[in-house]
Amino acid sequence: MSTDAEQLLRTYDGTSIQQLAKQRGVKIGSTAKEKLIPAIAPTLFSEFLIKTALDGLSEVERLVLDRVALAGGSVRTEELRQQLQAEGLVDPQMNRRMSSFSGYRSQETGTLHNRQSSKFEDIVLRLGILNLLFTAEPYDTYKTTVSFASPGRRLFIPEPVLKLLPPVELHVVTAPEPASVTPADAPVLLRDVYNVVSFVGRETTALTVKGLIVKRTLLRIAESLQRKEDTKAVRAEDELAWLPLVRALAEERDLLVTTSGALLHGSQAADFLRLPGGERLRRLFDAYRTTRRWNELYRIPGLRITGKGGSLHMAHPRVVAARERIINEVAELPPETWIPLSHLIDRLRQRAYELLLPRETVRSYYYGYDLNPYHQDVHLGVKFDVDDEESGWNIVEAWMIRIVVTEALHALGIVDLGTSADDAIVFQVTSNGALLLQGETPPSTEQSAEVIVQPNFQVFAFAPTGEDVLFTLDQIAERVRTGLAMEYELTRDSVYRAQRAGLDTAAIIGFLERVSKVGVPQNVRRTLEEWGELLERITVRPRVALLQAADCAALDELCADPEVGPLLGRRVTATTVLVPSANLRVLSASLVAREVLPALTEGPDTGHAARIDVDGDGRVSFHEPLPSIFVLHAIQPFVETHDGGFQITPTSLRSAAKADLDADAIVAVLKHLSGGHATEDAEALVRRWAKDWGNGALVEGTLFQVERAETLSDLLADPETRPLLEPLPGAPTFALVRKSNVKELRTLLEARGMTLGNGLIR
Repeated sequence: MSTDAEQLLRTYDGTSIQQLAKQRGVKIGSTAKEKLIPAIAPTLFSEFLIKTALDGLSEVERLVLDRVALAGGSVRTEELRQQLQAEGLVDPQMNRRMSSFSGYRSQETGTLHNRQSSKFEDIVLRLGILNLLFTAEPYDTYKTTVSFASPGRRLFIPEPVLKLLPPVELHVVTAPEPASVTPADAPVLLRDVYNVVSFVGRETTALTVKGLIVKRTLLRIAESLQRKEDTKAVRAEDELAWLPLVRALAEERDLLVTTSGALLHGSQAADFLRLPGGERLRRLFDAYRTTRRWNELYRIPGLRITGKGGSLHMAHPRVVAARERIINEVAELPPETWIPLSHLIDRLRQRAYELLLPRETVRSYYYGYDLNPYHQDVHLGVKFDVDDEESGWNIVEAWMIRIVVTEALHALGIVDLGTSADDAIVFQVTSNGALLLQGETPPSTEQSAEVIVQPNFQVFAFAPTGEDVLFTLDQIAERVRTGLAMEYELTRDSVYRAQRAGLDTAAIIGFLERVSKVGVPQNVRRTLEEWGELLERITVRPRVALLQAADCAALDELCADPEVGPLLGRRVTATTVLVPSANLRVLSASLVAREVLPALTEGPDTGHAARIDVDGDGRVSFHEPLPSIFVLHAIQPFVETHDGGFQITPTSLRSAAKADLDADAIVAVLKHLSGGHATEDAEALVRRWAKDWGNGALVEGTLFQVERAETLSDLLADPETRPLLEPLPGAPTFALVRKSNVKELRTLLEARGMTLGNGLIR
């Protein structure tokens, strides 16, 4: 809305301009609007006149002006009227005659006759004449101007006036100490973030095509968490509350990542879990403020949402912005003071009525009407099943505020929750919560490591052992049991795994000595050292020369030769011996001189000559009497021994597929080793069998089809029809109906007026 004085005045009718001129004492010998505007405009936003007007306001006039200022300088007229009427600050609205033409009740008008009037239109008129409050968007949309006496759909304070108003302090309503208190418990969130990350690190966590954790794994993860949820009737991850929130925060901080249909460790998991608790909590709070992976709207009980919500209900940027606005409002409240949740809702209703959705008016040539914003999908991509715009705010925005406070902020340790004697919800910002809301890091509670290492290699970690200690135990030991007492077992495999991750034996023993209450038993220490020595004996020497003979007798003969023997090194196996690099050329020349022609190979990709042939039955034959170890290594994953040779079989190909070796990779190896001449029969054999077909199912049933995807969504949301339908992924208008359910479903659908045909809808 314009703040240019002349342009603003031209939005008003002639009567309003004349009233304004009279109030200001402007006399130019004409009552014409276009003559009066240039005389009024220069002083419309006069600082002296505005401050003078402010000093003369009545209590109710000042309150109305403050309410508009609290809302950022612009409010919907009817919303402000309803608030003031509900509080008894303005007179109840008289019944107004409904216009059959426009669909709206005729508007009441204000007068200046009674300075003490508490009629809403009179107050707005007085504030308008004083140039403090203006209006826009006339109800009768065939009109092109508004009036001071009959406010339009919106009231606003121009920016030049708003800057001159003194700050408005919104009184904070407090509550007595509640009868029941649920303290904020941030340690539970920190522990469950660790629990989820730890689970994903230990076990494969597969995802559905919608990105949800598969049910069998979902139930096991939920069981491992400290905060328990009822999972008996849960069919999918997004029906839970706690686990999706924990997962969203973990993914937002890159502790978990989604890739290739599975949930995996993110790059920041290890570093994050080693941070002090206060720093971890601050980072999780920062993640919550910006994440789109968690959508409070889908936590509103009983609210039906349709549209493009997505499998994990990805939050729209407007939802994220609304969440941030709620958090900022909480940040303005005094810490460690009990406040009714209803007061926070009222504050946001006054200051941010369009918290989530803008309120719009559709205009036509003859009339205009306010759209129900909850029935549109242009802003959030979804629609809400609410009866009307007036009740929608209490169902959608008010409940979103409730969920932000009672679920997320409570989980993050920012607020304590309480229930008053009359069952009203109250909350208080904690001291740590106040620090988080101001962007600071709360102090970290020192957690002593309550760890015991037993002589039988069992390790117990009791509360309050920190997540950093548990994370390291996950790296060096096998997890046996999860709970308040975490049980681990030290094994040679777990120690080897830790060494491969960069922890040597001294570091492992040093860690256990530091965290164990009773020290490390001598037998455990000695065994760990022995395991370390065994593992550290393994040495990898790259680019070592190796001589391989066809059989043991041939190698014995070479080793006994007085000229060749001294050129050889240590014998590794019955048919192989090491060759010092300096002797390699001399050895090759000596063998050639004896008419023993060696096949020289410098690696798996050396040369392009054919090494093998594969016939149509999969039998492998070699071009060399003694196949290269690199050739044998290349074909080993997809062949099996048969009659003293090697053969590609359906069994060997299925085993290769289960090891993630697909048909393209196998065909590429065969073409490379056969010089690009792999037979078509061999390639066909590979492509037929080198695939892990997994499990399948053939289910007898009836295919159900509807014309629109929205219809099927409604039926899947209906408690009567939902159990009878099994939706088909990727087919939004199809579902499968088991034979036993066909009759019942037909009865329910026909009762709803649906006509059922016997052929597919074209």
